[in-house]
Amino acid sequence: MLPVLIPEYFCLISGVGVHEEDKVAQDLAGRPAGIADRNIQKITSVLPPGCKEHPLKFFREQTRNGQFIAAVDGKCKTSVEGQIVSAGLAVTIPHDPEVTGYFAEIYEEVGLLSDILRKRVEKASLQIFANNNGAEDTFVADREWQNGKTEYVIGGRRVTLQSVVASGVGQGKGKYTLAYVGAILL
Repeated sequence: MLPVLIPEYFCLISGVGVHEEDKVAQDLAGRPAGIADRNIQKITSVLPPGCKEHPLKFFREQTRNGQFIAAVDGKCKTSVEGQIVSAGLAVTIPHDPEVTGYFAEIYEEVGLLSDILRKRVEKASLQIFANNNGAEDTFVADREWQNGKTEYVIGGRRVTLQSVVASGVGQGKGKYTLAYVGAILL
């Protein structure tokens, strides 16, 4: 039987890279995020019960170059001069360590300003949590979300909302600009 792998820690990351080759721009965006030398395995948007946030330094200390790392992530790229690229990710973290949390990510939509993207992705994360906890009729994120608010009660459950957004402006002249966000889990 294969071992059961359930992440215990997560970290929100972001970065922007610019280069003539889109793959190199992606690598450069991964450097400030701390993942350029790790193998990223894309996973779905579930935060395991009890999973706790740790700083990027912790992940760097606990992993090695080339190691497979699970991540919920997204990227947006452009080669058009002046075009805005943004990627956003939010997570709803239950205070009860027995309850599952949820990520939401919005990316691959050029032209979104970071404040609009943050609002959309935070609302999406809150609504996904509500829908998966039987509160879709009593919690409507479009009505309940407030800019800068990080604590909510959804279906009687206390949660914390966190988000990260990366934005860049296309350089044109044969260069790609790539915005990257993610949540790495270990």
